[in-house]
Amino acid sequence: MTGTADLAPRRLRDIFGTFATGLTVITSATESGPAGFTCQSFASMSLEPALVTFSPARTSRTWPVLRQAGSFAINILPIEHQHLAG
Repeated sequence: MTGTADLAPRRLRDIFGTFATGLTVITSATESGPAGFTCQSFASMSLEPALVTFSPARTSRTWPVLRQAGSFAINILPIEHQHLAG
């Protein structure tokens, strides 16, 4: 995990406490360039250790690429940026 100072349990609680539901974009840097997918099934599981869960579709062609990359970012979209999910 990188940037662990930004992922202190209190900071995560503040972030996840404001995210009841909405859109996220799961992204990663891959050998072929950036890849990502829109994900609505995202939730926090634990603050310490920092654990989240999300459920890509079984038919997703992007998830296997991100999984192979070994790391990913979760981008929580505010309402004014939901057009980016398209």
